[in-house]
Amino acid sequence: MKHFYLSILSMIAVSFVGYSQTTYTVEVGADGFSPASLNVQQGDQIDFILNLGTASGSHGSKSTSIPTGASNWDYVMTCGSCLYTVFANEVGTYQYTDSNSGLNGSFTVTGSTSGVEENAEVKSELSVFPNPCSNNEISVNYSLPTNEGSVQLTNLAGQIIFSAAVQNKEGILTINQELEAGVYICTLLSEGTIVETKKLIIK
Repeated sequence: MKHFYLSILSMIAVSFVGYSQTTYTVEVGADGFSPASLNVQQGDQIDFILNLGTASGSHGSKSTSIPTGASNWDYVMTCGSCLYTVFANEVGTYQYTDSNSGLNGSFTVTGSTSGVEENAEVKSELSVFPNPCSNNEISVNYSLPTNEGSVQLTNLAGQIIFSAAVQNKEGILTINQELEAGVYICTLLSEGTIVETKKLIIK
């Protein structure tokens, strides 16, 4: 178990280095999104937060148009200290709206210029929705380089909370399990080898 946890941490570190990940913060309030548009690199992270200075009731960020292969999101924001994260995993333009203010925002993703392309022959993708999650139903969208693999959910102590085999190269796995609030690591494995990880926040 200890070796498995160390492997997860190593995988996360490699992922961050490979993508040269940058985190951007977008505030949402009565004036819409600030900034209203962004240009980011593949692998970057966009955190949506509620602007308590201009917010009038709850606000949100709901995807309206996304590139092929990306995951939709629909976040309702009522907590000023909460982060709502979207990962820029696919190249293209992501558009979204706030139903409260009626205003729109967008970010455009260009391809990474780092070492990710060197491993392009190893096709894999992992996304988790919703994230953060406040209920017991989590959808895991996966794409594997082989026909067999598995999805695992571990806590930060390295304990495996959930594990399921997947038999197709791509699909959506639904996890219905009561989880304590905290941070978890969702891991995609192919033939016993870790190919990608994502951080999951349970509220």
